[in-house]
Amino acid sequence: MGIFGRKKKNDSPSGLPDLDERSFPEALSSNRKVVVDCWNTHCAPCRKVHPIMEELAGKYGTIFFAKLNTDEHVSIAVEHGVMSVPTILFFKDGEMVGALAGTTSREDIESALKEKLEV
Repeated sequence: MGIFGRKKKNDSPSGLPDLDERSFPEALSSNRKVVVDCWNTHCAPCRKVHPIMEELAGKYGTIFFAKLNTDEHVSIAVEHGVMSVPTILFFKDGEMVGALAGTTSREDIESALKEKLEV
């Protein structure tokens, strides 16, 4: 069961890599700049963010983009202060440098990406 008592499903429409307890720390240690799309299956606004994240991943090839299902990996979400979805986490050199929570536009996400990761 997910954190809201609903069944878990890993059916994200996004083509970004899925992170879990093993791959999350590996991603942070292996990549200088990381952006994580935190989502869950019953979040309609999350589905609007997925294509934006894929587009930005294509545009910013030096940044590692991934996704995290917060229902399946609650401990990671809690550890990083994710209180709602969608939330986008920004990491630089293994340290979290910011987050963007709630439904937001492509422009807002890209602006935060540029500010937080200095691209």
